[in-house]
Amino acid sequence: MNGVSSEQDINSESSSTPQKQTEWKQKRISGGWLVNKSTNILFTGDSKCILTASEATIHLYSVATGAMIGNLVGHKRTITGLAINPFNPLQIYSSSLDGTIKLWDIMDGVLLSSWDLGFPVTKMTVDPVRKSVVYTFSKIQSHPFGSTQLNQHQYYIHKMDLSTDQKTLINHYIDNHKNEYNSFLVDPKGQYLANQSKFKIIFYSLTTLQRHNKIRHGSSSIECCAFHPTTNSLAIAEASGRIRLIHSYDLKNDKKHETPFTSILSTPTTVTDSQSPSQIVEQILHWHHEPSTRISFTPSGSFLVSGGHETVLVFWNLITGQQTYLPRLKSSIRHISISNNDRVLSISTLHNTIHIFDFTRLSLITTIQGIKNTFGKSIGLFTEGNKIAMRGERGSIQWWDIDGEKSTKEVTVIDKLNRGGRKEEHEAGGEIAVVGFSGTYNNAPPNADSKNKWMATACVWNNFGIMRELQLRFYYNKPKSQHSRKQLTRKGKPSMSSDEDGKSRDGFILHTIIYNPHDEDITDIQFHPTHEICATSSIDKTFKIWEKQKEATTNLSLSVSKTKISITPEFSSKNTKTNTENDSRWECRSVGQYRGLKALAL
Repeated sequence: MNGVSSEQDINSESSSTPQKQTEWKQKRISGGWLVNKSTNILFTGDSKCILTASEATIHLYSVATGAMIGNLVGHKRTITGLAINPFNPLQIYSSSLDGTIKLWDIMDGVLLSSWDLGFPVTKMTVDPVRKSVVYTFSKIQSHPFGSTQLNQHQYYIHKMDLSTDQKTLINHYIDNHKNEYNSFLVDPKGQYLANQSKFKIIFYSLTTLQRHNKIRHGSSSIECCAFHPTTNSLAIAEASGRIRLIHSYDLKNDKKHETPFTSILSTPTTVTDSQSPSQIVEQILHWHHEPSTRISFTPSGSFLVSGGHETVLVFWNLITGQQTYLPRLKSSIRHISISNNDRVLSISTLHNTIHIFDFTRLSLITTIQGIKNTFGKSIGLFTEGNKIAMRGERGSIQWWDIDGEKSTKEVTVIDKLNRGGRKEEHEAGGEIAVVGFSGTYNNAPPNADSKNKWMATACVWNNFGIMRELQLRFYYNKPKSQHSRKQLTRKGKPSMSSDEDGKSRDGFILHTIIYNPHDEDITDIQFHPTHEICATSSIDKTFKIWEKQKEATTNLSLSVSKTKISITPEFSSKNTKTNTENDSRWECRSVGQYRGLKALAL
């Protein structure tokens, strides 16, 4: 009885004083896309700055230097629309999935007004003629009771008069197909609202708020569309690479009449006597062999700029019919924007990069680099300057400055021919699987010898499944003042961490290559806090300890198997004497396992 009563007392005491659990709170979000997919890059009225929506924050960058000038913070979810106030170029509207529309002052960086719509806003566009009027497009996934359509979505199009808080429903429909509505825009005269889906464009009259016209499409799907700034013309980009210029889109009949391309500005907006008044004049521009993901007219209407997966910008002169090209942009085009004075061009690419060009000379002004596609989740902490190192595009490691919200540098570990295009991530070749840095622990002494001194990468080559090779590479981070003029790798060629003139790139020098360190892929790399010791884990159910052995020999590469370690010289002795670190090598000290389980992390 005493034992039972004492146990009850203990339970009552524990229940009366519950243990407080640690709560993790999100402190900060860094990185993400520089430009959200559903928004575009905006130029300020003086063309000296650009505005971009990145996740839930609006960033202001300088056109001349690419430096971030300021941020506009207020939305709680992803921003889906961004537009300059046509009646005050110093103000911008923004919409978000949090169901709000906000009005900002660019110069002061303050929030002027906010409207809660009560539903998420997928897209937004501003009326260029009617003051304080915006149009919203919302997609809401619904699962009606008893419905078998799992992918059913409800779409709403609203007219919002922000001055009176009046909301008017323009259209509501249900779509069971997986359609993507890429373009949602108003023509420059404020007469029609265009809503573009995969195979059709629906026009709504903004005077009657009724459906006015529909342009159907053929077998090739529509990527995007754009209104001409001065004429009743519409450009439609297809997945086949063609660009269709449609004149007199305001006609209520969608019968088309094709003509050879001469000049969009010389083509009358009304049909001639030889044509039926119900026919729409159509012209074809064709250079792209892959989908044209983005098109944009210049504000003057003299040029049409198009870009796609070929990593080439095409400038169509709509007066002479000639084309000009800006090639080798290294990645697919996501956004195109042109300043009001037709002098500055800005684009964003699939590599999360913003390029700013001089439009008249087609010369690069500056580049803003964000976090590139990492092709995985490998991240390594680099303790100098509060930076994070992670995998960039295939074969490279990028450094991201958390405080400065910018990419500081990028090191190419595996050379790869970048062909561009949308299928580059599926090409055979080497990639970085795991990255690790020494001295990245909180308990590491500030004066530790191994602090940020070593970088280890696990590299994998998989040539279409025919041959698979695994390498463990160690890099030595040497101060620039100690860089040797020449660092050679096997076969006497400059190392991948060296420039053509022999100077080491970004301070990391290739030190040791270990071939096949594990039988299967490496899952984690960790360094000892104070000593030059490294541990690797693998799905081959083993973990290994590597230690730098100091010996007056040349640099070595090691091939490790289950039963033996084979050693092969890699560097010439003439070129290793200038660097004391080259008189050493990394070797496997011990191998272990735990109950035959896969070692997934350390």
